[in-house]
Amino acid sequence: MPEIECFNSTPEPGKYYEMVCYTRKSGTKENNDERYFTTDKPKYLGKLIENVPYHTDFRDIGTAGSFDNDGKKMYVSYGGHLCFIEVECNNKT
Repeated sequence: MPEIECFNSTPEPGKYYEMVCYTRKSGTKENNDERYFTTDKPKYLGKLIENVPYHTDFRDIGTAGSFDNDGKKMYVSYGGHLCFIEVECNNKT
């Protein structure tokens, strides 16, 4: 698969996304020019319903997204090498 750009940012509710792990990063946070790329095939998640904080032992650990893919609900924990690509809805119904 050719290299494509992906985005390591929190997705916005109401939009549709694919997820993928980045395989290459360029730039730095300090210079505000970070960009992320992948040669892996993205996975369709569906429509983001909401971003939800999750907790363990009374500590805020992070944020997860609640996605609806044609009636199937999925939670995805954000962080690490995970990136998102905004796409059109591809539900089969």
